Amino acid sequence: MTYNIYILDTIGYPISAAYVRQELAKCKDKPCEVYISSLGGDVNTALQIRQLFIEHGNVTANLHGFVASAATIVATGAKQIKMGEFALFMIHKCSTWQDEWGQMNAYVRQELAKCKDKPCEVYISSLGGDVNTALQIRQLFIEHGNVTANLHGFVASAATIVATGAKQIKMGEFALFMIHKCSTWQDEWGQMNADDIAAAISRLTSAKNALDSIDHVIGSIYAQRTGQSVSTLAEMMKDETWLTAEDAKAQGFIDDIIPDEQPASLTNEQRQRIVAYGYPVPELADKQQPNGWQKFSAMLENLFQKHAQRIADEALGRKSEGSDNSEHSDNSEKPLNQQTAMNKDFKAVMALLLVDAIATTEDGKLTLSAQQMQTINDRLAELAADKQVAEDALATANKQIATLTAQVEALQKADGDDTTHVEGDGQAVSNHTATARADYEKLKSLVV
Repeated sequence: MTYNIYILDTIGYPISAAYVRQELAKCKDKPCEVYISSLGGDVNTALQIRQLFIEHGNVTANLHGFVASAATIVATGAKQIKMGEFALFMIHKCSTWQDEWGQMNAYVRQELAKCKDKPCEVYISSLGGDVNTALQIRQLFIEHGNVTANLHGFVASAATIVATGAKQIKMGEFALFMIHKCSTWQDEWGQMNADDIAAAISRLTSAKNALDSIDHVIGSIYAQRTGQSVSTLAEMMKDETWLTAEDAKAQGFIDDIIPDEQPASLTNEQRQRIVAYGYPVPELADKQQPNGWQKFSAMLENLFQKHAQRIADEALGRKSEGSDNSEHSDNSEKPLNQQTAMNKDFKAVMALLLVDAIATTEDGKLTLSAQQMQTINDRLAELAADKQVAEDALATANKQIATLTAQVEALQKADGDDTTHVEGDGQAVSNHTATARADYEKLKSLVV
């Protein structure tokens, strides 16, 4: 059985070597299909993932969409590389991450400049990213002073930090909001002596202290927005909490809820991205309000059921609820069982009409609708046609039997292939036989 791994985002973060190692362990000694669609990322991480592919020994890389930069390095570790017909593959000289994050800040700053001294609507749907960049974009929103953040889909991690800089935060009714403790890439493994382990512990301790400080800052930002204590929010971050729009508003993270046309859904690709980020997969609420199409479908279903009930009532001789049929006005005060009786004796007819009983009037007459009579008439016509076909087939069979019988009788009277036909009535043959017998007896007496 082949195992599938998806690399559909930035190499390094969120696609880490640890994630790939964990996934490859699930298909140890088995073929593994890896699907790659990524614009690249960290070269060091790409080289590590490439080595993991080589060590596995049976990885097939399937390249789709845009495969560029560090993603191409990852692919070279596969035993076999396949590429989609319309995919694009790009190699280039490496650059630094700082340039990319700087470009994001510059982009937001440039866009905000276009609506200086004017209200600005920002639409956010992101699983997060770099905390430093998120803090800078948050500050740009604060400096602008009139930004409204509209959250839709999945809004998680650093994306929630960005939103807190807005003057007002609105959230789609089917969107999901997630806060968690921040993380950073750590890769400490391999052969180590005591000094190496001590150095690794020192590095990890330093990283932990830095992350604790960052978490405290983020918790304070959330506390400023929500009015809750930092300690309470720290527990929510530790639990990697997903919030619905109603929960987020109740907790104070957002100001208003926006009606959405479509409920939140989780595709396989989105699930893989969330897992790759290291986030818990959210459980979508079962009690979501129907969208416009669902409401329209429900209305059609309701109309269909009412129409079907009316037809059934007519077939069974019942008066539909709320109907005003003048034909029954004279008996409207009588109980139903005094107006009609339900006959269940004609089971074949009931089966044909798909009813449980047939309405019978007080004088013993059966009540059938025109549609029911047409159904019976059509069935009788079908049976008559079937009967004619059967009679024609029987007549043909009888003719064939008569022909075959005549042939058998003729064969019984005819001579066989080795029969010698003797002319006469047979008396001459008998005489010759008697004479031959007498001659034999004479010869027998002479010999004795």
